[in-house]
Amino acid sequence: MMGKDNNFFDSSLARGVRRFKSNSHKQHIFGNEEIKFNRVKSFEGNARRVVQHYQETFGADCVHVYRLNSKVVSMLNVFHMPDGFSMALIHEVYKKKVYSGQADQQDLKDRFTNYVPIFMTAHFVERFIQSSVGSRKTIASLTYDLWRAIQTEMYAAVTGADEMYPVWNRTGEFAFATPEFLVLGKMPLDEDLVCQTVIRVDRLESAKVRLWELARQQPNAVLVKQA
Repeated sequence: MMGKDNNFFDSSLARGVRRFKSNSHKQHIFGNEEIKFNRVKSFEGNARRVVQHYQETFGADCVHVYRLNSKVVSMLNVFHMPDGFSMALIHEVYKKKVYSGQADQQDLKDRFTNYVPIFMTAHFVERFIQSSVGSRKTIASLTYDLWRAIQTEMYAAVTGADEMYPVWNRTGEFAFATPEFLVLGKMPLDEDLVCQTVIRVDRLESAKVRLWELARQQPNAVLVKQA
């Protein structure tokens, strides 16, 4: 077993933190609060104020900004819901949006960009809260890393009701390995990827260490044990 440390919440405290966050997120999501800030002339200045608003509203750990300049702001936002699950959306705002000649395909791509096909269980969120103490990794940045890693495993489909859903190239149990964490879950045929639990690398037992090592050797660090 790899080395341990004492920087961990117990399960009841982690559960309390998750519930507090989910109640706060519910209030802001369904309360339709208007963004209020003093606008400035530059796109980047306003973008930074929007990012600050999201961080103050949902918590800095639930917002991961991966691009921000004078032309675009891109961030992933995790939402903790009262029912116990969590989800994420991508927000991308461009100073000037230019569409290609293929409007229908571009529109499909734009709408799917906002959708992150990852479902996080309450257990997963609570284990991450416990395991991330002392780490710079946030739940939003970990979700972003996973989202980037699984993009080659899926393609976007649309129903007759114009609803988006993913279809996965492989199905079964998956393991996603980062330098700090091992994420375990399920990859279904045509539903969101399900993150069931997460373990910090220095807490892995021998069998999980081997699993983490195998996943690290895979393209994008994603190992799928096909059903």
